[in-house]
Amino acid sequence: MMKKFCLAGVIISLILSMCVSGFAAAGSQPAIMLDGTKIEAAAYIDGGNVYLPLRAVGEALGYEIQWSGTDKKISVTRPGENIMIDLNNHQITADDHIYFMSGDYKIIADRSYLGADLFFDSLRLKVRWDRLNGIVQLERVTENSISIKTIKEASDSDIIKITLQYPQIGGLTDKTVQDSINSIFRESALGARNEGLKNAAEKEKDNASGYGSPNKYETYFDYRLKYNQNGLLSVVFMDYQYTGGAHGLTVQSSCTLDLKTGGEYQLKDLVKADADYVAFISDTVRNMIVERVKEGILPDDSIAPFNTIKDDHDFYLSNNGVVVYFQQYEHWPYAAGIQEFPVEFSALKDMLKPEFSFLNDSIVVGDSFILVEKGTSGEHDYYLGHPSFNGMKHIVSFIETAEFKEYKDGELWFTARGGDDTGNYQFPYLLAYNPNTEELRKEDLFLPLNEKEDIAFGKDGWKQILSDIKIQDEAVVFEFKPAAGEVLAGGRRLPYTTVRYDEQANYLEFSFLNAEVGDSLREIPIIESPGLKYVKEIVTEQIPGHPDNEQNPAQPPMVKARIALDGKPLYNAKTSCIKEDEDIDVCTVRFK
Repeated sequence: MMKKFCLAGVIISLILSMCVSGFAAAGSQPAIMLDGTKIEAAAYIDGGNVYLPLRAVGEALGYEIQWSGTDKKISVTRPGENIMIDLNNHQITADDHIYFMSGDYKIIADRSYLGADLFFDSLRLKVRWDRLNGIVQLERVTENSISIKTIKEASDSDIIKITLQYPQIGGLTDKTVQDSINSIFRESALGARNEGLKNAAEKEKDNASGYGSPNKYETYFDYRLKYNQNGLLSVVFMDYQYTGGAHGLTVQSSCTLDLKTGGEYQLKDLVKADADYVAFISDTVRNMIVERVKEGILPDDSIAPFNTIKDDHDFYLSNNGVVVYFQQYEHWPYAAGIQEFPVEFSALKDMLKPEFSFLNDSIVVGDSFILVEKGTSGEHDYYLGHPSFNGMKHIVSFIETAEFKEYKDGELWFTARGGDDTGNYQFPYLLAYNPNTEELRKEDLFLPLNEKEDIAFGKDGWKQILSDIKIQDEAVVFEFKPAAGEVLAGGRRLPYTTVRYDEQANYLEFSFLNAEVGDSLREIPIIESPGLKYVKEIVTEQIPGHPDNEQNPAQPPMVKARIALDGKPLYNAKTSCIKEDEDIDVCTVRFK
C-alpha cells in the first residue's frame, strides 16, 4: 500500500553530495562535465539549488533547442522526442505527457537555466554536484527496454473538474507482471478520481443546504518517472484535490517496482538485515534540515521536531540515490511544501544488499548494453551485461588506474596507465572494447590538445644524451643514448618525460629529466613538416636544488625541447626501443 503525502509548490533543494557539508554561496558557477567531457558552459548554484543551461546541455545531448521570446517557450527536440517547456506557465509537454515544472528557472545573460529536476526527469541524466571540486557531473543513463504511454482521462461539470494522467507500460515478456503493474498505476489514478467524486457529492449536499463553496472543485492526478533502470521502476504520483477555500492540497505517493516479478519494494528491502539504515538516513536528514534552515528554505520553527524516519519510510529511487520525503504539516507549515531529502547511493554502499549493489556502480550506457564499473582497493573490474545483470560478462580487470572515457563508433573506450619491463611507467594508453565482436585491443592514446593534463611517461634512472631529433611520417622522433659511463641496468628505459601543451603559444614542450643535449643537436636547423615544425629551441637546464639542502644543491639536469604546431591536431607520445644491438632508445611523438 502506498502512503500519501502532501505537496506545495516550493523549490526543492537539491543536495547531491553528502561528503561535503555546507551550501555553495549564491551565484556560484561550477563547471559542467557530461560523461567525462567538459561542456563549454557553467552551472548556476543559488540557495542550494542546481540550475543548468538548457541550450548547452541539450545540444551536447544531441537535441535541437529553439527559443520563442514572445511567449517564453523552449522547444527541445531530436528524432523520436519532442519536449516543449512553457516558462510562463511552468509547464512541460513531453510527447503526450503534460506536467508542471517541479522547480524554478533563471534567465542569466539571455540564457535559460532550469532546475536539475528537468534534466533527470525529462532528459534522462544522472546529475551530481561535486562541491569539493566545483563541478556538476552529468551522466547519461540507460533505461529499461519498456515503452511508457500516458493514459489521460478527463471530465468536467458545474461541480468538479477531474483530470487524470497515469502511466501504462509495455514491452515486458511476462504479460501477467505487466498487467499487475499497470493495475497499480490505474488504481492509484482511480482512487484520486473517486476521492474527487466523493468531494463533489459533499459539495452538492452543502450547496443544497445553502452552505456550499461557490468555487468549482478540482481533482488533478499526475505522475513522474524517477528511476527506470536495472529492472526497477520508481514512480511518484501527485494527487491534487481542491475543495474550496484558499488553496487545495496535493498528496504525494510513490512506488518502486521489480519489473521481473511485479513486487513492490519498501526501503528496508534494499539494505542488509544488520544495516542501521534508519539511524544513518535520519542523521543525514537532520544535517540537511540544519542547512536548509540556514539558507532560509525552511523556517526556524517546526510544527513537530524531526527525530527519525520510519523503517518503512516512504521513498523513491532517483538516478542519484534514495529520496525520502515528508508530508505537509508533518514537520513544517504549508509554505514549506513537501520536503525531499536525497541520500546518494555511494553513501549507502556498505548497507545495500548484494543484489542491489549495482545502484552504487558507475554505469555507462550504449545502444544495447550497459557497462558496470566495480572498484575495490584500487582494482577496477569492467562488466558488460543487460540491466538485470543476468549473463554478466567480465571484460577486463586493471590493477593500474583505468577510466572509462566514452562510447564511440560502437566501441567502449578506456584510458589506462600501466608499467612494463622497459620502465615506461605511467604512460597513458587506450583500450577499446567492441561489444559485437567481444574483442579488446590496446592502442596508443591520442589526446586532444585542449586537454590540460600533462602526459608523463618514462622512468627516473641513468643519465642519457638526447642525440638526435627527426620528423618522420607526421611524427617527431627523439633518440637517446646512455651518457658515458652509465649502465642501463634493469632494462632499457627512457628518461622521465613530461609533455605539456602551451595553448597560447601553440607549441608542445618536452621535458626530459636527467638528460643532456648531444653535440650533434647544438646547431640543428629548423625542420618543417605538414602540420608541425621543429623550432631550434633545445636547452639543458640545471634544476635548482632545494634551499634546505645546501650541501647538495645540484639536481638532475633537464632537457627542454619545443615543437611549434600548425593548427591543433591530436597527439600522443609513444615510447619504444629499437634494435637491441644498438644502444639507442626512441621516444616518438605521433600526430594525426
